[in-house]
Amino acid sequence: MNYPPTLANNMTLQIEISRLCNRNCPICLRPYISESQNQLMSFHEFSKICDKAMASNIFSYVALHGWGEPLLNPELSKMIKHAKNIGFCVSLTTNGFYLNEQMDKLLSSGLDEIAIGVYDINVLNILAPIIKEFIKKRENIKTYLDVTILKTNFHDLPKFIYLGKKIGVDAIIFHRLFNLHNPSIEYIPLEKESILFNKLIKNAKKLKIKIYLPTKHFYPCKVMRKSIFVTVDGDVTPCCFLPEYSIGNILRNNIEDILSSPLYYAITTGKIQPSICKRCYW
Repeated sequence: MNYPPTLANNMTLQIEISRLCNRNCPICLRPYISESQNQLMSFHEFSKICDKAMASNIFSYVALHGWGEPLLNPELSKMIKHAKNIGFCVSLTTNGFYLNEQMDKLLSSGLDEIAIGVYDINVLNILAPIIKEFIKKRENIKTYLDVTILKTNFHDLPKFIYLGKKIGVDAIIFHRLFNLHNPSIEYIPLEKESILFNKLIKNAKKLKIKIYLPTKHFYPCKVMRKSIFVTVDGDVTPCCFLPEYSIGNILRNNIEDILSSPLYYAITTGKIQPSICKRCYW
């Protein structure tokens, strides 16, 4: 098999189990990508994907996220339990609005990590009591805030650190906005990054809370070299931002054939660079 040289046995399998969402965030790519045949992945499809991935001995992690809200899939807890039972470490990214009603199922599912994606401090203020209750009841579930940095919210970023500490999250993950289609939503000027990041580091040290800041972007990026993205229809792409670059369908094709495809090899070794990647600094 002609696998990319960076392929290891600890890759992450990103799975989109829902294309449905209860929110219409202006920073989201969902309104701009082609409609899927399905809105929710079934447990049968999910278990087939995970079983194939585990048999390949390439993947160690399953990350449940995508362009929809995972908590809208009624089979979510069953999916997490299956992935855990066959040996995966499982993480979940959610907007948090269904966390309260799904809390007990998540707490008993075996989930390893949960990240609450948020970029509006007012929204975090609404979700804070629910997240705090989740943290109070959890046993071994790492809990993070996943914060997108925007031109319109960078003055509030220290507040995310303060509130994250107050809630009791394990860490706060900051990442850059990558906005392909909505020019009204902008990232901060790159020349201001180092000043902002230094300020956030000082805030975090003062409050004794761990934060993760985005690193310098390069191509091929670590996301493509260490993970693949599976859409709700089973299509596989090197990255969630590359919906037009399908390298196979995991429900129909062997993983070994997908990962040895000429297109995947060319992208992940830098022999070709999609136009989207040329504009990405996520």
